[in-house]
Amino acid sequence: MITLGIDIGTSNTLVCLSDGEILTHSTGSKSIPSLVAFTNNNERFIGEEAFPHYNQSGCLKLLQYLCGKSSNDILNSLFLKYLPSGFNMNETDDNELLPCIEINNKSYSTTSVLAMLISHINKRILELYATDDNDIVLAYTLPCTASSSFRRAIIEANTIAGIESKNIKLISSDDAIVKTYERKLNAIANSTSEIPKYALIFEMGMTITQGK
Repeated sequence: MITLGIDIGTSNTLVCLSDGEILTHSTGSKSIPSLVAFTNNNERFIGEEAFPHYNQSGCLKLLQYLCGKSSNDILNSLFLKYLPSGFNMNETDDNELLPCIEINNKSYSTTSVLAMLISHINKRILELYATDDNDIVLAYTLPCTASSSFRRAIIEANTIAGIESKNIKLISSDDAIVKTYERKLNAIANSTSEIPKYALIFEMGMTITQGK
């Protein structure tokens, strides 16, 4: 069983093994742009290949941020100016407005767009480790303020990407930092007796800073 930690950031996504080794992508980069781009010819580019299209209207950014939020949440936020030109709202049978992206006369839910990025990453993982999907556990680090709807959206995006929910774990980013620090302390303890008694760990996000 292989466990991989995935942090889908606002700008870039990072994947690492449980021992701390960072996954290298096909371009040699250790991070992948959190981008999905559509061209006027209905071509689709993901990650590194989407970056040359960054300033075009069909390039979708803020994939993680858009998921699990209502249209009102997004329209009233500080990220409004970064939304793609195709951003729209679809009305459900329950009269609920859900955010979507309209590109080349097609409508995509924000979760389905994130699923494209996840599928791209999972393909690279399988290329590197040549193993069955069921032998891989994907542990996603989420913001400490992640809502239940955001957590559901991450699981839904993985399901759309063909990844079973039993292979998905969700962990808050501050807990992930603590676990990493504990592992480092254990390594220090094996080489010296001088280890700190207390440690204060900060997670500095775009809008919130949390200490632990």
